[in-house]
Amino acid sequence: MLVNGSRVVGPGTVRPGGALTVTNSKISDGITADNPSFFDLCGSDVTGSPSGSQALTLTNATVPVRIGDAAAGCAGNRFAGGVTVTGNLAVTFADNTTSGQVQIDTNGPGAVVVKSNTLYGTLTCTVNNPPPTNAGSPNTAATKLGQCAAL
Repeated sequence: MLVNGSRVVGPGTVRPGGALTVTNSKISDGITADNPSFFDLCGSDVTGSPSGSQALTLTNATVPVRIGDAAAGCAGNRFAGGVTVTGNLAVTFADNTTSGQVQIDTNGPGAVVVKSNTLYGTLTCTVNNPPPTNAGSPNTAATKLGQCAAL
């Protein structure tokens, strides 16, 4: 599914094998993606669900996923709520602003890049192999834990 310059009221759900590209859009009620065949999220505002505060949950992708990366033509996103990125092949999480906690766990064996983000909650990274890098562009976070402590 391609969403460009749209407003989506309600949750966005990507089922196994589904693909999602979101650009310059507003999504309420969060995004949940499990085992997507493609995932790109650029320049969008994503608000967490009223019942939970999770803005994005992305798991089990067997392809590289991108959540912002201005240097590669994908503007950063604004998340009102938490972000969880777990069990994916390779991850780029760059140039985003997040109000909630960000967890980047058990990703790899592809590169895990966490760079240039402004996080008002805690940034936690565990069991990523290889460990995440910031590609020389540090993150700003209230607290950084685990493998993200030096990022």
